[in-house]
Amino acid sequence: MLTGSVGLMADNRAPDVRAVQRALNRHVAKLGLSLLIEDGRCGAKTIDSIRSFQGIALRAVRPDGLIAPHGPTARALGFLAIAAPAPTAIPATTSRGTLSGSAWWRANQARWQNENRVSMLSEPFKSNVTKFIAALEAAGARVAVSATTRSLIRAKLMRYSWDIAKGIVQPNATPAIPGVDIIWDHGNLARSKEAASEMVALFQIVKQPSLQSNHLAGNAIDMTISWTGDMTIVSADQKTKTLIGSPRNGTNAKLHVVGATYAVLHKLPDDPPHWSTTGR
Repeated sequence: MLTGSVGLMADNRAPDVRAVQRALNRHVAKLGLSLLIEDGRCGAKTIDSIRSFQGIALRAVRPDGLIAPHGPTARALGFLAIAAPAPTAIPATTSRGTLSGSAWWRANQARWQNENRVSMLSEPFKSNVTKFIAALEAAGARVAVSATTRSLIRAKLMRYSWDIAKGIVQPNATPAIPGVDIIWDHGNLARSKEAASEMVALFQIVKQPSLQSNHLAGNAIDMTISWTGDMTIVSADQKTKTLIGSPRNGTNAKLHVVGATYAVLHKLPDDPPHWSTTGR
């Protein structure tokens, strides 16, 4: 049974994630993906598998990569005896403001949520992405967009939580973010870093976020791409390219070549969903 949500921007408690990974592995042949490591960590591969399952089993047009405890994806995976989710913790407060950590993230991060509409991108990237996605879907691929534009406040929250967690900056030297009630310094370095690490995990950050990200200018998109079997896709110059074998997802290097013809570039192996004008 699931005690909380699993997937993109979810609770991702290790026992729940492990149970979902085990359930998804029973459908691996149908998903056209490699087996997941049942380690209880909800990374990009697990989210990609969730979305693939939603696209195939639930016929979701825009799979969201999120499994709610009482939702249709949980039921389709066989989680019939589902416990009520644990109550959300209330962020701890001090006379100076609200302390950082998982409770703060759950209570506040939605105020600066990523935009996921392609229409919010800047031109000419918006038109290029629209054409690339159309080519992917015409070829039978499933595309789920998780982020297009990002606010500078969210970028700073991601960057500062990463820098504190990794010891790059001291909690008491972290710049204030106007309009954001968050205290990074818990009065104890170990606890401050632990709280920042909780936020890094919930933001699902895999590398140091940039404060000059292409997302801020509307020149980047995060999207999970998957397909089954061999896929024949038409490039921007009207040439056909058949992608044979694995990986059948956005990490496929031959797909990156096709994307480049649309001026939608992928250059970051450690950030599989990320495409942009520069690849960064």
